[in-house]
Amino acid sequence: MKRAALSACLLVLPLLWVACDDDSGPTDSGDTTAPAAVTDLAADNATKNSIDLTWTAPGDDDTSGTAAQYDIRYSTSTITDGNWGSATAASGEPNPAAAGAQQTFTVTGLAGGTEYYFAMKTGDEVPNWSALSNVAVDTTLPSSLILVASRAGKYAIVNPSTFQDSVEIAPAVSYQPTEWTFGWGCRRVYFNARVDQSGSSAIWGCDAFDGGNVELLTDHTVLNVNVLDGSPVEEKIVFSAYAISDNKLDIYVIDEDGTGQTKLTTFGETLVEPGGTTVEVVSSDKPCWSPDGTKIAYHCNASIVPGGGLPQDLIVVMNADGSGKEVLFVHEGTAWYEPPTWSYDGEFVIFNHVKPGGGGDREILALHVDTKLTSDLSAGLGSTPYDPTVVTCSPDEWKLVFDRYYPGQSPLFLANLSATGTAMSVVGSASQASPDGTGHGFGDPDWAPFYPEW
Repeated sequence: MKRAALSACLLVLPLLWVACDDDSGPTDSGDTTAPAAVTDLAADNATKNSIDLTWTAPGDDDTSGTAAQYDIRYSTSTITDGNWGSATAASGEPNPAAAGAQQTFTVTGLAGGTEYYFAMKTGDEVPNWSALSNVAVDTTLPSSLILVASRAGKYAIVNPSTFQDSVEIAPAVSYQPTEWTFGWGCRRVYFNARVDQSGSSAIWGCDAFDGGNVELLTDHTVLNVNVLDGSPVEEKIVFSAYAISDNKLDIYVIDEDGTGQTKLTTFGETLVEPGGTTVEVVSSDKPCWSPDGTKIAYHCNASIVPGGGLPQDLIVVMNADGSGKEVLFVHEGTAWYEPPTWSYDGEFVIFNHVKPGGGGDREILALHVDTKLTSDLSAGLGSTPYDPTVVTCSPDEWKLVFDRYYPGQSPLFLANLSATGTAMSVVGSASQASPDGTGHGFGDPDWAPFYPEW
């Protein structure tokens, strides 16, 4: 009799255990109650490659207990029950919290400047899956912005992922602006414009996305500004300008509020070329910051050459304070340089100049800073029907944007680059990237990083 009772108890105990429910709900296959669907999924805090998701944990059995797992997915089009299976599954989702708790998850590895749709389902341990959540939407920040100056005194800020304008602005100044650049963090745009009919240009600044708060930064009675470039790491602008007193062209640096003006080059200073020849500089022009803001690449002309040699155009790199000038490239004769640009890793300086030998044709060279070896990018960029003019590198990847002057328009082009050791090449031919597909009408691109904190 005792043995029979014991056997009965042994049969009943498992049944009682199965019938019990912990925070995760029942564990047998008889559980048919799915978690409730998330209804407050939200997407926010976008960066150039990630978006944060937040929601309220729904529970294991409808809205009670603790569920077992989440399935979070995203797509570049809206998510429905019909296309759920083709949406991209996120990885590393958190474990569900108890019903009613707030949860956060960051989806990473996203493309810049792209609109993403997010949805999720919640499963219990069976698993029973909830219905589809609400769909949350957010757009990643552009990996960078391109500032492009028009020939009509306007500028456009262009998303490089879509090549669509986000804004197009004409600053409120009396004379047509030229030579645009972003300031640090892309909060401000800086440009050249005459102050009066004297013809001398000064640096002006305005708020990047609405053109407001226009401010004059330099004295046009002292300097006639030529080319300028905003620092990628601090509130400084490097620029070249002719001194009104003697018409000497040199390079200066200034704080973005107009203070701290410092001259970095001097007429008549001597430089030593890679071959050992010492030359005297008669002009320094077209400066460009390195990606880390520690160096400046620029073009200079040395017409005073020992032995009566030909005038020489040089590409030079100096420290941000004007010290440590080093000649990287020598061209005998006048080459008509466009402003140089740096690769995002700081290993190459890319510049556009007239080919040696006459004829007026241009070539785009990628100069390896350490070895001074050059790679010709011209063939990969293409030169039909017109040569590229201003070139500018992406601040965070191997891409190059440039314009070509067509009669009446200046379309933009995009080329993918590849670098191995000391050599650089163009991956495929350059493709036109103007928003309307034919000609955008904007030239002189300046590709600058966007800082989301601003």
